[in-house]
Amino acid sequence: MDFSSIESTVSYMQSFGIYGPIASFILFSVQAMAPIVPYIMLAAAAGMIYGNWIGFCLAWSGAFFGACFMFLLSKKIGGNRVVQKVQAKHDFNIQAVDDKYLFWFLLICRIFPIVPTPLINIGSGLAGVRFGVFALSSGIGKIPWAIAYVCLGSYLMNSQNIINTLLLVLGIFVFSAIGLYGFRKGIPGMLKSNRTKKLGRNE
Repeated sequence: MDFSSIESTVSYMQSFGIYGPIASFILFSVQAMAPIVPYIMLAAAAGMIYGNWIGFCLAWSGAFFGACFMFLLSKKIGGNRVVQKVQAKHDFNIQAVDDKYLFWFLLICRIFPIVPTPLINIGSGLAGVRFGVFALSSGIGKIPWAIAYVCLGSYLMNSQNIINTLLLVLGIFVFSAIGLYGFRKGIPGMLKSNRTKKLGRNE
């Protein structure tokens, strides 16, 4: 098992023969749980082997499954203990925050790969985020980079469409910037929403 380069990653994924797509799906799922292999390496290799469409489906669905699995596992193990501790110590209940603010928060975390994926998955589960909010934000947030990395891998194999690939990457950055601006504008509203609900319960 060698993931030190795209070439070795491609060779390893191809070694499974007809079971390659299943193995690739599992690799993407494991990567979402424990990113010991860079996502860009796996996605680019999938693009080189399977092309844009199948490569994207494997890269997106595998990563989405792994993220949801870790979310549900941490939610099952952690329960509401973390939520209760944060509420008691900081007087802040994340479960009282409007879902639309949590959605944008998680979406930006996905699009801006600053926070490690496992921390988003586990942290969301422990924080008591609703599964629907987590799944929707994760599903959408994983689309741009899955497309970009798979297309880059496909380009390396076919030596074409570099302009479209660069335009796609540029579009992702523009979309990310817009989302980040909206998220920053929404933070005060998220905090205000939490305070309003808390005051409403106390009245």
